[in-house]
Amino acid sequence: MAYSRSREAKIKRAANNAKLEVKVRIKASKAAYHAHPERKVKLRQVHLEKIGWNLEMFEQTKAEQGNACAICRKPFTAENPPCADHIHSNPPAPRGLLHGNCNTAIGLLKEDPEIIRAAAAYVEAWA
Repeated sequence: MAYSRSREAKIKRAANNAKLEVKVRIKASKAAYHAHPERKVKLRQVHLEKIGWNLEMFEQTKAEQGNACAICRKPFTAENPPCADHIHSNPPAPRGLLHGNCNTAIGLLKEDPEIIRAAAAYVEAWA
């Protein structure tokens, strides 16, 4: 008899299916928990406070920046919302609002002005 039809294989498949069902239930439960509107606002507040922001500062900065990214100057949209940027110090200090990609870019460039200028020069040389 082939292994895939053996008793051990069936037991193993049943155990894996049971684990998968538990994972699916947990994921659905977490999604339902985080989808609650009041909870989403509270989670957002907690996250912002961890990085030195609050909701009022966030909204004020958004208005001051004209609802646009501080780096690329393109407007924020539902598909490309603002991301609260901060200086990685203790305690963290707010900087401005960026698109997620702009924030990731400066992070990948180690927030080093020399590296960022070198990257800009490189791109300009090939433009």
